[in-house]
Formats: sequence, C-alpha cells, structure tokens
Amino acid sequence: MVETAKHYDELWVPSNFIKNSLARSKSHTPTIVMPIGFPDKYFHVSHPDVKRTIYQLPNFTPLSISTTVFMFLCVFDFNSAMDRKNPIGVVKAFKEAFDPNRSDGDVITKNAILVLKAGPWNIHFNQERLDLVKCIDVDPRIFFIEASLKDDDLDKLFLRADSYVSLHRSEGFGLNILQALARGKATIATNYGGCTDFFDDPLTQKVHHLIPYTLVPIVSNYKYNPYLIENATWAEPDMKAAVNAMRKVINQDFRDMTYFQMLKTVSNNLKQSFGSSALGNKMMDRLYQAPWKEKVMNSMSANERKVIELNMNYVGDHIYRNP
Repeated sequence: MVETAKHYDELWVPSNFIKNSLARSKSHTPTIVMPIGFPDKYFHVSHPDVKRTIYQLPNFTPLSISTTVFMFLCVFDFNSAMDRKNPIGVVKAFKEAFDPNRSDGDVITKNAILVLKAGPWNIHFNQERLDLVKCIDVDPRIFFIEASLKDDDLDKLFLRADSYVSLHRSEGFGLNILQALARGKATIATNYGGCTDFFDDPLTQKVHHLIPYTLVPIVSNYKYNPYLIENATWAEPDMKAAVNAMRKVINQDFRDMTYFQMLKTVSNNLKQSFGSSALGNKMMDRLYQAPWKEKVMNSMSANERKVIELNMNYVGDHIYRNP
C-alpha cells in the first residue's frame, strides 16, 4: 500500500478509521477523510403517526411483513466476508433476547422478527450460507432474503424496519448503518470501525446504541477472508450488551415526540456531513484548492467541467453509485 500510495498527490479515504490505519502503515502521502456521499433524499425520518403499509418484496419473493410486529433488520453481503459482517452474531443475539424460555423468566411477549438481507446466493460462499441457515434453524421469526434490490426497494425495507442491527467485527465506512440512522431507525452497532464517525455527536449516542467490543486476532473457517493478515485484529462485539440493547429497543416508545425529534435531529445533522450535496461541495472545494487545481482541471474534458460546475452534488452521488 505504501509503495502504491507514493504515486498519488493525495489519498481520499471515507473514514477516520481507514485514515488511522494508513497512518500506521507509515505512508507519507497526504491523506484526508472524504466520506462517501449518501443521497440526500434518504435523510428523512417519517413521523410516528404516519401509517405504515405492509412491506412486500417486489415480484419474486413471497414475503409480506405486517405492521403489527417489531422488525429488526440486518443487511450484509457474502462478498464482504460473512465473518466480518457477522450476521450469525445478530441471529444469536436475537434468539437470546427473545427466548420464550429464558431462565430468568423475563420473557418479552411483544412480537419481534429479524430480517436478514443478503445478495443473491453465490456458490463460492456455500459454507458460509450453510452455517448461517444452520444458525437460523428454521426459526419462524427469522426471515432470510437473498436477492438484489434496487436502491429504492432496499430503502422500503429500511423504512419498514423498527431497528437496524450490525454486530460487525470491522467496517471501513458502514453505508447500511448510515442509511438506518438517516431513516431514524433505532440503530445497534459495534463501536468499532469507520461507522464510529456517525456517532460523534452525543445526541446520536443518546438515541442509538453502540456495542462495546474486545480486540481479538482475526481467525476464519472460510476460504474467502482477505483480512487474514499476520498479527491483525478486529472487534468481537459484546453479545450480552447486544442482547440488552435489542431488549431495550423493542420497549422504546417510538410515538414519543421527544424521541422522534431527537431521531430527526440526528438525521439532519448527519446530512450536513454525509449527504451527497454536502460531500459534492466538499470534494469540489478540495479539487479547486492549490497547488494542484490546474492539474485537476486539465485532466477533465470541457463537458466534465461543465457538468460538475453546474451540479455540485454530482460528485457525491457518482461516488455513492460507483463506490
């Protein structure tokens, strides 16, 4: 990485987590944090009095989610290394949180479901899929969706959710976590990785739930894990804390207007830092700075310069669509 970086004038990375990782590699190339611009339209929190419709996946999947159950959502991709995304951890936490036979007798009777959304099945990740399905163990409260969804169809899934859960072991940025926060969903996430940039505001930490962790050596039972590097570590989330957070969230009064206003404020604040318009402007400001403004402009065609100058959020949206 250090050898490659020296050929660039400047490195843009999406999070402080990645910037700090590069700093430890002793790279001398200037590096600044330039988050991935997320579409502005998703930074909107629906009023609690808005009647939710039954969610039904488009066309091919006969899954219908009613409005009477509390829905936890976890979105991941096998291509991103399942043991890093850790959906199995989410399944285990959900089962323990809502075990009808809890030894302490503290059973939550409110109906809860967990929806896991992954991309289409890929034969290269057959063992990972088998392990996840085994962990689910035909639990009728857990739904496993394997499908590619258009952005707006995926957003409908976020809109239907009551809470988003990511018990990841590492994240470079965390787009799904950002989308959940933007949509005002009670978010439970490991306090590690690039996503911690979203929780800098004390208000965000007040209404959402960061899960503590322990750094552990990276191990994997799967063929695909590009993170298996000597002496490398990642986060093992505290399962007890995750269980407690899920139990706390399901008892939250989402119709409480004070709580709603806090969720809305968090979403609006995040838009100023991570929305595509704000990021497009930040990118343009940086590109036009000396000493290499002339170099940047000369590398663009006249049409590219015109497009960017007329539409300042073009850059942010383009980066989101083509990460």
